[in-house]
Amino acid sequence: MRIPYKLSKVYDYFILINLPSFIDHEIVKVKRDFGRVNGEYLSLVSKPHISMFNFPQPKEREPEILSPLSDLLLKQPVFRVDLSGYNFFPENNTFYISISNQVSLKELYRKIILQLHLLLIPRGFLRSNFTPHITIGRKLSNKQFQNALAEYNHKPFEESFELSYVTVLRREYPWSSWQLIRELPLKQKENGLFTA
Repeated sequence: MRIPYKLSKVYDYFILINLPSFIDHEIVKVKRDFGRVNGEYLSLVSKPHISMFNFPQPKEREPEILSPLSDLLLKQPVFRVDLSGYNFFPENNTFYISISNQVSLKELYRKIILQLHLLLIPRGFLRSNFTPHITIGRKLSNKQFQNALAEYNHKPFEESFELSYVTVLRREYPWSSWQLIRELPLKQKENGLFTA
């Protein structure tokens, strides 16, 4: 039987996918250009990424969460992620860059969610639905959102990258700055070819 931890400090953990620098720079430019024309907005200065999970945990649990997660990811082959155009979530005035080949990302998400559930992370923190995307602007004003629709609805954005690691961040709860805890690698590709 597991003995409960003495909850001294709770930290917020964030599992995400960082982008290669050449794509990061392109998306930062899109965000700045949109902000220059439409004014400041939530997520203007946040680093572009693909969000997966965030959940609170006592710091004492960190090794018992990261070790099995690392083992799981080392069995998952590296795969390509294709970014393709802009899309919108009208229910919360968000616009984002779409990912056209979502199957591998959704499967990786499913495996991570199962692993985290086995590690006793409460399901309430683990979304079962996952639409992989890269947010440009969220919770925009109605005017900003209408401008985004008009300007970006048919605008192209095409890039690809090899997903070779998943990033884990941590911050003291609530709301201090995020700190990089670890980049967990996926199984490396063989013979120089992408695996799907």
